[in-house]
Amino acid sequence: MDTNRSFEPFVLTPLDHIIPDCFVSYQLSFQVRDPNKALQAISQGITHLASCIPFITGEVVASTQDPGHKNVFEVQPSATPLVIPLLQVKFRTSHTLRDETPTGTNSSKIHETVSTTSRVNYDPLPIFLPGTQAKPVVRFQANVFNDAIILSMVYNHLVFDGTGAHVILELLAELLRVQSSAERNELSADRTFNQEATLRKFVTGASSDTENICLDHFARAFSMPALGNFGEPLPNSASDPRPVISEDLFVFSPEKVDALKEACNYVLTKLREEPLDTPTCVALPSFVSSNNVVTAMLWISISKARHYGEITSDQQPRWRRGENCSMAVNIRASFSPSLPKTYMGNAVTNIRLTVDSAGFSQILPRFPNLRMQVKRLFGLEIEILFPIADLAYRIRSELNKINDSYVRTLNSFLKSHEDWSSMKITPPDILVTSWRHLTTYQLDFGPHLGHIDRFDGPKSSFDGGCVILPAGHSGSAFAGEKMTSCQAPWAVQISLSQPTMEILKKDDLFYWASKGGES
Repeated sequence: MDTNRSFEPFVLTPLDHIIPDCFVSYQLSFQVRDPNKALQAISQGITHLASCIPFITGEVVASTQDPGHKNVFEVQPSATPLVIPLLQVKFRTSHTLRDETPTGTNSSKIHETVSTTSRVNYDPLPIFLPGTQAKPVVRFQANVFNDAIILSMVYNHLVFDGTGAHVILELLAELLRVQSSAERNELSADRTFNQEATLRKFVTGASSDTENICLDHFARAFSMPALGNFGEPLPNSASDPRPVISEDLFVFSPEKVDALKEACNYVLTKLREEPLDTPTCVALPSFVSSNNVVTAMLWISISKARHYGEITSDQQPRWRRGENCSMAVNIRASFSPSLPKTYMGNAVTNIRLTVDSAGFSQILPRFPNLRMQVKRLFGLEIEILFPIADLAYRIRSELNKINDSYVRTLNSFLKSHEDWSSMKITPPDILVTSWRHLTTYQLDFGPHLGHIDRFDGPKSSFDGGCVILPAGHSGSAFAGEKMTSCQAPWAVQISLSQPTMEILKKDDLFYWASKGGES
């Protein structure tokens, strides 16, 4: 499949350069009646996709277009023919897709074990490639079963963030639905894909007038890549000293997430009724969202599992003090003017907070009725709820600070460094990325594929990585039932060391949140 296309090379932005040099996979599972027709549709669709977005056939190379900085990268056309085809096909017709379904996949379970070994085989590229090897922008692999197709799209994280890569899937779905070349041409003309190079120049040029741009926040958030394990391959032998990473899928009831959010907002409202001296309760946001609450729950429960049974010198549980946590934040709408939703480059920063709820014992005595009220209204103990409400509040407060001034100051800070490879996102103890806003389960991939049955995110080598999967994942592999975003369970893919994962599976709050309408 020679789909190489010509395009003008373009330089990646400072925000692209802070991302780990790795590949990320999206795996879409389709149950199909005729695998051959479905495969033909995919092949034709990807050919049309390369015409609409020519640079997906390209590769990432060192750039000479910015003489003022070192280790700058650009996207340029690949050699002809492509060293790695844009679409590879693997036939697995001795199996059905249900044979490959992870065991224990049931919406009544708190978690399922992810079958990472077989999933890696479905991808056209590994997570990491040697530095001497050409780094493609995007590659696809169609895995054909007797009853299904798993389509894997692997993208270069230096070129796309998760939202940007999803734009490619959205266009592919539309191309598979349209019937005529005129419709395809109109579809391409209506979009801003051809403006990608111009948009990246706009992002690179966004700067702040602030003289003191080396803010402490940015200095903490970005550092030399040697400080973390984002860019390290997975342990591959018994002699490897690093912990073996276990990856599990946890599914939380939307009713319980709503109840937890309501309870957190109730507690914050009560705290707002009386001014407090603690910094925790200064300028409280008017609300916390479901995403804030789920993120706080993940941070706290993983911290508890990591430090299970540990006590500090002042007899406090160790988990309450010290875990450095981070949440990825989409900043497309923070620019002024906003970046279009079809912008595919990295437009992500992160907020960083420390799990520290040791002070709540000093606050509670001032609200003697709060414990009983929370228990009566929500069936939760205040010792469980308060740390989540406190952390969700702090997450919301940090999000409220991200605006055009913030992103321009961040960009200026990054550009002030001569060597663009010297600044990478500092790996935290726990990282949460949310893809819940992605419309993956709502996409219609045409008559031969239809809607997806299952989405699987990337295999992670990061101990503490959490990905909130697109809304629509029901917790079972083949639910067949489509649901709205608010109805959909919260499916979270978590990567942890095996001992920590085993403790997390027994977490009381995780168990409560997974049980639907039950109390």
